[in-house]
Amino acid sequence: MQKIDNVVRAYIAKRDILEKTASEHRAQEAALRAELETIESWLLRQMYRDGVEGYNTPHGTAYHTKYTSVTVADWPTILAYARENDAFDLIKPGVSKTAVVQLLDAGGALPPGVKYSEGKRVAVRRA
Repeated sequence: MQKIDNVVRAYIAKRDILEKTASEHRAQEAALRAELETIESWLLRQMYRDGVEGYNTPHGTAYHTKYTSVTVADWPTILAYARENDAFDLIKPGVSKTAVVQLLDAGGALPPGVKYSEGKRVAVRRA
């Protein structure tokens, strides 16, 4: 049993290191992203002010690009639109894992067209 205890202790120690370094990395990344966003905003304002598409410098090129973001604001409305216009290509397929598991836990049957699987893996918790 001593060997198992040593392996579990090593696992917890490595997991703690991973969590600490990941947390530190996320904090550093968030700070750097905020700084980059500030610089990007400044550069974009300068481009608008100067009426240019971008700047070429000895260190690199700064230019603006268009981006697009599309999210659902009202599911019933977009679903009705998709049905009425045969436009189901507008909607990504996906199933809520939480809702399916809750349905199965409540004794319900797996909905048609849904694939379900489960397995086992080792978990280690601190004493």
